[in-house]
Amino acid sequence: MSLSLRGRRVVVLGVGTGMGRSISLTLASLGAAVILASRDVERLKSICSETAKHGADCHAYKADVTSPAQLRDLARIIEERHGGATDLVYNAGGYFSLDKTEDITEEFFDQALALNLKGFFYAVKAFLSQVRRSKGSIIAISASPATILAGNIAYVASKGGLNWMIKKLAKELAPEGVRVNCVAPGPTSHDPAPLETSEAKLRTWEQHPASDVGWTVALLVTKAMPRLTGECITIDGGLSIP
Repeated sequence: MSLSLRGRRVVVLGVGTGMGRSISLTLASLGAAVILASRDVERLKSICSETAKHGADCHAYKADVTSPAQLRDLARIIEERHGGATDLVYNAGGYFSLDKTEDITEEFFDQALALNLKGFFYAVKAFLSQVRRSKGSIIAISASPATILAGNIAYVASKGGLNWMIKKLAKELAPEGVRVNCVAPGPTSHDPAPLETSEAKLRTWEQHPASDVGWTVALLVTKAMPRLTGECITIDGGLSIP
């Protein structure tokens, strides 16, 4: 099966050096125009320079996904300058730690919900009309079940809520031809934690490259699997198998 994303304009929110970069470069390599947004616009410009070898359009914008107003402004700019997004990828996330519940502060809990859960809600609200018009895909990056349960209670609540939000949106938007899925990776080689910490957290000795995340997202953006919606695809090398 040959994958092509020519004609797609994919917004990727939350782009760093690992999974976000992999997603962006993979989409560009298949012909998609990528529109990247995060708080570090200089990093985005660097990724855009990497996509040049694929001849794909790449645009970088500064935006904080925890701000509904900034996301609305971003959606308006993308509509005016680029004709709107056909697909949305929400890669923003964080707040994984091994802290016990009694050590989690209210501020930490609120921040985890804001980034991992509410930011996705804000992003969908901002870009839904554009994605709906193109009958495109909405994709969120979650975490494998093993990773989620190894985390603190705020991480568990926010990532668990994200997974169920995916199913709710998929059910709601299926009649309109919009597919909603998530990708749930295990530890990847871009993670800042050393292998010893990964072993302690998840009982695994291997951190996989982030490239498989990019290819999984690309498959979900294509029309190759039109009935695949409401699913969270786990790619953790079998880590979550009981």
